[in-house]
Parts: sequence; C-alpha cells; structure tokens
Amino acid sequence: MLTAACGCFREPVAPGGDPGAWSIALSGGWCLVFSRFSNWSIRTQLIVLAVLLTFPALVIIVYSAQNERADDYRRAVVESQRLADNLAAQQEALTSEARMLCTLLAGLPEIKSRDVEKTQSILVDIHRQSPQYINILVADAEGYVWASAIPVNRSLSTIDRRYFQGAKQTGRFSSGEFVISKSLNKPTIHMAYPVVDQDRFNGVIIVGFDLDVMRTTFEHAQLSEDANYVLVDHQGVIINRGKDPANLIGKPIPADSLKYMEGGQDRETFEFLRRDGDVRITTYRKLWLPGETSPYMYVRAGISKKDVLAKSNRALLANLSLLLLFVLLSFATVLCIGKRSIVDRIALLRQASQRLAGGDLDVRVSTRVSGGELGSFAETFDAMAHQISAREESLREANRELEAFSYTLSHDLRSYLARISLAGDSLQEYDGEQLSQGGQYCLRTIAATCQGMDELIGTMLTLAHISRQELQIEDVDLSALASRISGELTLANPERILSFDIAPGMRARGDAHLLQVALENLLGNACKYTRSRAEARISVRAARQDGRPVYAVADNGIGFDMEEKELLFRSFQRLSNAREFPGFGIGLTTVQRIIQRHGGEIWAEAVPGEGATFYFTLPGEYS
Repeated sequence: MLTAACGCFREPVAPGGDPGAWSIALSGGWCLVFSRFSNWSIRTQLIVLAVLLTFPALVIIVYSAQNERADDYRRAVVESQRLADNLAAQQEALTSEARMLCTLLAGLPEIKSRDVEKTQSILVDIHRQSPQYINILVADAEGYVWASAIPVNRSLSTIDRRYFQGAKQTGRFSSGEFVISKSLNKPTIHMAYPVVDQDRFNGVIIVGFDLDVMRTTFEHAQLSEDANYVLVDHQGVIINRGKDPANLIGKPIPADSLKYMEGGQDRETFEFLRRDGDVRITTYRKLWLPGETSPYMYVRAGISKKDVLAKSNRALLANLSLLLLFVLLSFATVLCIGKRSIVDRIALLRQASQRLAGGDLDVRVSTRVSGGELGSFAETFDAMAHQISAREESLREANRELEAFSYTLSHDLRSYLARISLAGDSLQEYDGEQLSQGGQYCLRTIAATCQGMDELIGTMLTLAHISRQELQIEDVDLSALASRISGELTLANPERILSFDIAPGMRARGDAHLLQVALENLLGNACKYTRSRAEARISVRAARQDGRPVYAVADNGIGFDMEEKELLFRSFQRLSNAREFPGFGIGLTTVQRIIQRHGGEIWAEAVPGEGATFYFTLPGEYS
C-alpha cells in the first residue's frame, strides 16, 4: 500500500470484487484500440508506426538530457559552496589578523599610558605595512579619537557606533557596519577591540577595512564567467561584490533575501532570483564574532542557472534536431516504400473492384500486382472476376430464354384474351338486347375479367422488364420528378383535396425512368390509401442518417399493422386492410426491385388509421 498526502492508494478492485474482471476489461480496451487503429488508412498506420518506433529514442534522449542537467546542477551547487567557503575563509583570515593586531595594540604601554606621539608613530608604521586597512584609530572611553594612522577630525565621537558599543559591553573584538569614512570619503567597515587597564574600560582600538584592497584579495578566488559573490553586512548592505561593484556597493539587498539568510542555517544553498531576472544557484555563509548575537557578515556566492544548464540544453537541442531529421527521413522512407509496395497496389485493387462493380467483367490485376499477400489477393480477385463473368454469361443466356418465354406466353395469353373479349363484344353487338339480365351480367363479367387479366399480364411484364433492364445511370432531380407526378395525380383526381409537400433540391444518381416508376407507385399508393380522408396530406422529404441520405414518402392514410410488414414487398400479397382497394399487390414489389437494383434499401413504418411512411436510400447527395 502506498501512502500519499491525500490519503492511501490501494490496488483497484474490479466491480463485484473480482480482480480477474480487470484483465478482461484491459483486454477489451486493447481490442478497442486495435480496432480503431485498423480502421485508419494504411498511410496513417505507417506514420503512426514510424512515430512509435522513434518514441523510445526520444525517451532515451530526454532521459539522458535530464540526467546531464541534474549532474550539471549538482556540480554548480558544489562549485557555489566551494566558492562561498573559500571567500568566507579569506574574510575570516582578514578578521583574525585584525583581531590579533588590535589585541597587540591594546597591550602596548604607549597606548595604555596614552602617549599620543609614540602611538601615532606606531599606527603610521603599521598602516604603511598593512594596506588592507583604510585607517587605524584609538579612541578613549568617551569615543573620541586621540590617535590615528591617518589624521581625522578628533571632535567627532564614535560612542554611538555598533563596534564601539559591542567592544565596551562584551569586552571582545566587535564588528560594525558599512559606512562612508568621513575622513577619507571612502566606503569601509570598522571593527574594534577594547582597551582595558586593571578591569577599567579606557577606550577601543579601531580598524577600518579598505574594501578595494579586500576585493583585490578576493580576486584570487578565480571566479568563472558565470560566477559572482557578494559580501553583505548585518543590515543587508552590500560591502563588496566580485563583478560590477561600483553600481551596487553600499546598496541594500532585497529585504526578503536578507530575511531568508537571517532565518536560515549557517551554510545553505538555494535558488535566488536576481534583480535582472537571472536565477542563481546560490550558497551563503554566516560569519560570526564571539559574543555577538547576529552575524557580522554574510558571504554569498552564486552561479547562473541558465549558464550552468546551457551546455546540456544545447546538447538536448542538438540530439532532438538529429532525432527530428531521422524521423523526417523515416517518414519519407516509410511513405515512399509504403506507397509503392502497399498503397499503390491496393489502389489498383480498389480501382479493379470498382470497375468490376461497374460491370467491367474483363478486368484483371494479377499481371500488375504480384508477389506477397497482395499478389495472392490479386490472383484470387482474377479468379473471382472470371467466375462472375462466367455466371453473368449464364445469367444472360437464361434471361434471353426467359424473355423469349415471357414474350411467347404473354403473346399467346393476350391472343386468347383478345378472342374472348372480341366474342363478348360481338355477342353484345348482335344479341345484346335479347339477353336477360343474368346474361348481361355474365357478359360484363367476361369483359371486366379480360381487361383485368390484360392489366395483370402487363404488370408482370413490366416487373420482369425492370429486373432485366440495363440501368442508365445519370443525375436525377427527385424533387422535380415527384412534383411532376403529384401534378398528374392532382389532375387525375379533381374531386379530391390532395396536399403535397415536396422538399426541394433532392438529387440522386440512378436510372431516371426506373426512379420515376418507383415514385409513381409510392405516390400512387399514398393517393389511393388516403381516399377516405377529407384532405390527403402527402410529403416527400430527405434527411441524413448514419452519413447517408434517406428519402421518405409519408401520408395520412389508413396505415397498416406493423406485424404484417413482412408481406409488404411480396408479390401478389395484400394486407388485411387493403383488400377493399383496387390493385394486384405487385406495386411495392416493383419499387423494392428498383431500389435494390440501385444499391439502396427500402422499409416502411406505419400506425393503423394514422398513415404510413416509406423510407428508401439511393446513391448521391441531397441539399
């Protein structure tokens, strides 16, 4: 079990407590991923595979770069710590020398006896040999200077200075802060040591550091181009600086930086945001004097993070550029090889399939696509095309025989019907007045039956012709076709109120004559089965469903029971509520064959007593 800030992390358990269900879910997830991947184009799949192959190299490059950056960062931390320690050691050495000098001076009898002339001579000699000091002074218990290496205004008291008060109170070597020397008008920092005679405080020995000489001493630290250091007094004022000192010495560092160092450990490394926006890897050291409650100085050394990581960043950029070049070359190679060996060959197979679907039974591809799995597929395609061609020829022969049989049958049947009809007409003409009412009824029945039989033969011949007729594919304006048919129906039924709603812009690819026959049957049925309505409302509209156009012919007629929908498109089958209407039950069969010959589908939905809607699909678009 892993614990986190927000709680506990537990191994997930599948619903129902069955861990095995997770493996099933993961397997299903992978199956879904591969299923979607296989639906992409081959060119896209090849590109994705090329990307996946380069992904491990990208991970290795980034991982190596991150390790290199981490190593550079660690080296920069060590370098900043080393620099801070070296500078702190040099400053502590200067401070130790000053403490030893002050201790020796405080014990001289010339100073204890306050021999001004001799003390003055001693201070001048020491100052001449110690250029690190801007001045060496001796002040009495009231803070007034009575001797100095360089003359000063002796009317000024140092009693209010931090170094004077610290030396008097602690009896130890004490520190001051950054000031501008009033006698020399140069920046300095003072330290002082008490002069005590028989446990009585008689004054202090004061040394002022020459910051320019101090900086020269620190130059031996051999700073790198991206490194710098800052010395800060206890108030946060910059005492010294490795680079560009003139602009910043005497100015305070940001208050939050001083507060961070005051509250931190004696030695700590952190990231520091400089005024110019540069992030520095910085180490500071606190310098203490015994007896003081706060550091007298902070030594801070820093290295630019940007410069530290520049080398590894350049290496990362170079490696990524090489990887990008490799990826581009890989893409070009994959696309070139994939296009020639896979995509182009599949395009040939697709074109051959389209030609075969268009009726070109002589198309063959094995001579142009050979070798490998696609070559085997091409050979299979040629064998299939050969079989289809042979079956097509057999079907043509059977159709020719069926057409001859249908012609003979229809001709003979119509010949007999014509004779029966002619005999009936002759009987009506010569002996019609002598026939009884029963005879007249029989004569009318004979005539009506002959007419119905002739219409049935014509309908059957039409259905057979539609099934065999070669399609003449062209752009068809279904809206214009439906409008013309609705106009004809309106003229043919002047006694009825027929309201047609036909959507504009419906177009499709198909045989204009056959599509007219289909719409005539659908709209004719809609008109027929709305006969009982005071106003017949018939609509022809289109909509897109599942990415394809679907056309609908709807009416507010008698509808039908959906349990009988299987009988709708069967030849000579009539629904239970349609038997009172004229017809042979072959119109919807004709429509279905026309739609199917165009590669479409047809279906219907209805509510008894409310109307029916017939849906069908066709190739092409609508607007």
